[in-house]
Amino acid sequence: MANYLQRQSSWTCGMNMASGAKTRVECRLLIRTFEMIAMARSSECPSVAFPMAPEPTSPEMDLAFRSRTNVSSKRSDYISWDEYFMSVALLASQRSKDPVTQVGAAIVTDKVIVGVGYNGMPRGCDDDDMPWGKTAEDPLENKYLYVCHAEMNAILNKNSESVRGSTIYCTLFPCCSCAKYIIQAGINRVVYLKDKPNNKEMIAAKLMFEKSGVQYSQFAPTKRKLVLDFGKLSIDISTSPSTTSSGLSSV
Repeated sequence: MANYLQRQSSWTCGMNMASGAKTRVECRLLIRTFEMIAMARSSECPSVAFPMAPEPTSPEMDLAFRSRTNVSSKRSDYISWDEYFMSVALLASQRSKDPVTQVGAAIVTDKVIVGVGYNGMPRGCDDDDMPWGKTAEDPLENKYLYVCHAEMNAILNKNSESVRGSTIYCTLFPCCSCAKYIIQAGINRVVYLKDKPNNKEMIAAKLMFEKSGVQYSQFAPTKRKLVLDFGKLSIDISTSPSTTSSGLSSV
């Protein structure tokens, strides 16, 4: 077998050199490659082995590896509906220009997103001209009198006739003003990621939700990190607890 492969490589190089397609160095490399293949297949060098794909090194990687290589069944590492909708709210929050707090919201009806919003200035108000601070003595120099909250924008930007009976996913528990919008719009369920339990506005919001029959619950993820890597045009899901303050992972 070794002699046959060597003769075959020499004949191939001779033909290529005659046609000018190969250099002498390339032919030597080709001959050496055939020699290594012959050695690996012979009993003279039983220890030579060709590299194989690395095996999974953790249970999580093993599960992902098996789920992606078994093409005869559906993936097992897909995100849940709640994770999907909260991820949309988190992604929307990254459109916010607020230097301190970025909030996003997504309204869902029958597992279909019908409205998305984030906290920002009203339409027509230039983000570069409006104040974004919150500590100035003059209230007109702070953001609070101008910013539209994410929940308000999601309701006003809805692409359906009504959001009655819908669920709204919020990255931060709604304030009392947004709670009024939610109640009046007929939304009957709130799923939130973060809360400020001692904040008076949020305490008032919870009181109004309870009296009006709007259910609210904190989002419970099964995965701690979901990375959208636009450079690789792919999505990586893992259980790493490393996240930024907004909930989106840094890459």
